[in-house]
Amino acid sequence: MQQCQIDPAASRAGLASRGGYFVSLITKKTVSIAILFFLLQVPTLASAVTWPIERRHFQDDMPGSEGKPDGAGEIWVDPLIGIGFVRLPPGCFDMGDDRAGLVGQVCVDGFFLGRHEITNAQFRRFRASHDSGSKAGYSLDGDDQPVVNVSWQDAVAFASWLSEETGTPFRLATEAEWEYACGYGWTEGATEKAGAFGNLREDGDGSQADSTIAVGSYQVGPQGIYDMHGNASEWVLDAYVDDVDRYGDDRNDPRIDIETTPLRVRRGGSWTSSATQSRCAARDYYLGDLAVPHTGFRLVAEP
Repeated sequence: MQQCQIDPAASRAGLASRGGYFVSLITKKTVSIAILFFLLQVPTLASAVTWPIERRHFQDDMPGSEGKPDGAGEIWVDPLIGIGFVRLPPGCFDMGDDRAGLVGQVCVDGFFLGRHEITNAQFRRFRASHDSGSKAGYSLDGDDQPVVNVSWQDAVAFASWLSEETGTPFRLATEAEWEYACGYGWTEGATEKAGAFGNLREDGDGSQADSTIAVGSYQVGPQGIYDMHGNASEWVLDAYVDDVDRYGDDRNDPRIDIETTPLRVRRGGSWTSSATQSRCAARDYYLGDLAVPHTGFRLVAEP
């Protein structure tokens, strides 16, 4: 009977070959499992993205008129076109941050700020022919989208028109009022998930915004106001001065006179902005007569 001869060299080669196959198989499976695990974790990782600057403001709870100072959280709606406003109480806060510059403590009087940015439909009550246009093929002109492609002068004209029509004074917020309202209601040192409160270029869920969306689509802030981060940047009342000492000794309800410069301040970032560009203290500017596709406004009411 012929015996089967085993070649030791061939055996070692075969084992090596089979070992390589199993190692390859194990490696591929390990990589596949690792990729699957990562993909399953993407929503969790994305949702954990936080704003780069911590909030440093005041209240520990949601504002509401009952039991809050000076009617904080009181809602008022204008009778002509139905703009909703929420009351912010008087208070002081540390304006600015390390990126924008530390302005120091500033105080504001109580005021009613619009809960939403002015929409196209609301603005067309004033100027029926207005078209907010489009960007990269995406419409910016839906009735419920924030009005954009308006200048600072257009925003002021709308406020003047509404004041005359209703007998109630309306205006843009001062820069100090806007930042105070943006930070009001957040607990000391709190951070929040990027994209949860605004339509930004980086939403925190891996997506990127293509245009403005209907106002109020994102989570409301603890002060009862929507879209203070993203969607549309917002004109404020002040002229732009690049100086942390711009207020001097005037720290009570301060504002920069518009005769100072033709530049006007914008706040809040837009759908084209990053979270860093949309934090409460971030500020930039344009000429007051320039209409741009990512800038709109909200109003202050004085009922």
